[in-house]
Amino acid sequence: MAQGGTSRRPERITVRFDPDADGTLSLAGFLAELDRLRAALYYTARDPEEPDAHLRVRVRVVDLTHDKAFGVVAAATVSNGHPVNAPIAKQLVANLAEFRTSRPTAGPPIRLRDMDVLRAYQRLVEPVQKEITQQFTIAAGGRRVSITKGYVDRLAQVIGPDRRERGSVSGHLLRVNLYRTHRFDIFPSVGPRRIACLFKEAQRKAVIDAVGQYVTVEGTLKFKQWSDVPYAIDVERITAHEQAQLPTMADLRGMAPNALRSMTSEEFIDSSREDDW
Repeated sequence: MAQGGTSRRPERITVRFDPDADGTLSLAGFLAELDRLRAALYYTARDPEEPDAHLRVRVRVVDLTHDKAFGVVAAATVSNGHPVNAPIAKQLVANLAEFRTSRPTAGPPIRLRDMDVLRAYQRLVEPVQKEITQQFTIAAGGRRVSITKGYVDRLAQVIGPDRRERGSVSGHLLRVNLYRTHRFDIFPSVGPRRIACLFKEAQRKAVIDAVGQYVTVEGTLKFKQWSDVPYAIDVERITAHEQAQLPTMADLRGMAPNALRSMTSEEFIDSSREDDW
């Protein structure tokens, strides 16, 4: 186990790509995949209990090869005071390997049920999904996984399609991301740890004005088949609340009479502790 927030030494991770039909490999595609690899390593290293803790993953190319396939050997290092419980390159390959045997109806392994992690893994396999290459392999720590069309299809099935329904969520609007996207996150007092809110450019001012406030967001909620709580919402309306307008515990009484279904309150608490959401 790494101590002091830095991995014991740079880890080596090897990625090998099949060349295009003409025997070459696009430089832009190659660099983009290295960036996706860095993102996948970052989310593998991130502590799900502290998703906003400062974390830095540095990836350096230490070797390039070209025989029948293009290969790159990278060295990955985690730093900036973040605890690391396992070598992240080896853990990334182990995580990817799990999807080969996961049952689509069961969803991802419990510890990987974080949509930021799952999106990073889906972006990592884009070269095969978009038919830029027929396959590539990732290896680290003595483990290896081949990314093929069959693998990409299985990953999509395990993560599953979105289930959508209209509704609303409430929480503190504490973070806005305007870099290549229009997203803010709210942090509910109960329920999911964080919900991604996707908004339109016309709503930018309303979002910025509401930063730091407790808000209610209305729109189309997105769920996965393996989760009963939303991970995202397409925003239609944002309402910021004054402190005096917030509901009291008495106001909440009886609002969700079937929330526990057939579970006892003790069983419900135990299940929420085991669920990454």
